[in-house]
Amino acid sequence: MDMTLDEIKQYLLDHALLGNPTLSLLGKGEANINYLAEEGEHKLVIRIARSDVPAYFRFEAERHYMLFIEALNIEFAPRSIHYDPKHNIHIVSYVDGQDASVVDLNEIQTEVFVEQLKQLHNISYDEYTNWCNKVGQAPRGLLTLENRNKMYLQGKLQDIHNHLKINPFANNVIEWAEPKVKILQDSVNGIELRTVFLHDDLRWNENGGNLKLKGDQVIFIDWELSGFFDHLVPEIGDVLGSIPNFNNSVMKKLYKVYVDGEPNRDQLDRSIKYGVLWGRLGNTLWAAERYLSLDKANHPDAMRYRQLTKQGMRDAEPFFNRPFNEWFDK
Repeated sequence: MDMTLDEIKQYLLDHALLGNPTLSLLGKGEANINYLAEEGEHKLVIRIARSDVPAYFRFEAERHYMLFIEALNIEFAPRSIHYDPKHNIHIVSYVDGQDASVVDLNEIQTEVFVEQLKQLHNISYDEYTNWCNKVGQAPRGLLTLENRNKMYLQGKLQDIHNHLKINPFANNVIEWAEPKVKILQDSVNGIELRTVFLHDDLRWNENGGNLKLKGDQVIFIDWELSGFFDHLVPEIGDVLGSIPNFNNSVMKKLYKVYVDGEPNRDQLDRSIKYGVLWGRLGNTLWAAERYLSLDKANHPDAMRYRQLTKQGMRDAEPFFNRPFNEWFDK
């Protein structure tokens, strides 16, 4: 059972975080519920793992990496205030501003967003292990490309296969996805792997994109998927691969700002292409797996994920069937 508002208030009091705050719902994410706790000028975000979704996330990794980036004086993130693994609760500083995604960025904010993405990617793994040694924490392992694909592509496809006898929609998804997996695999050849730090959850979705905007500031929120990856794509590919309805103007703006002045454009373009295809395929499989699981459980949110799956299948087609150099022409 999720914590009640009274239980959250008592928790804050018991841990000397706030005395008698006003609580309000900030939003219900895919894995978490976020509340705003206010007491005078003090504001905290109470992040609680949802109990009604399969394999809901815990916040251990989020806490760990948020402390690391704070030690690097990175300012475009909230601060971790309190973490309790027993109750699956993570309390972070409140960030004022407009909830947004990459489709909401103006020209200046786009440049800021790209600069901050690159700042994350330039964090070295040695910096991280040195910090771990300094604070006495064990380094968390790299998520390799192979493991990421097993988890989010092959794993999701297997989950969908398991629903074939229960829901005929699973067959539609498999027939659509399997040729795309082959195209994705073929696009990898010759791309060089590198170790990068990713936020890994800045992609657009219908509820936003884990950004807060205040003037020219762009703050990245919700860091539970962040970490070091043995990767072959900059995060911009995954972001571009989430933008809805083949929105060329937004994609073109982000792409141009990102590649401006970058050396070895051929290698970079190939990496971005892979990231976009991975994002289109991965996001669709995620929605399909979520739909099939929730539909089996007669969950009221099931049909929303079915619609997201169908939209993802439609939106992905142009990317898998057009050359990369035509994606940003319009």
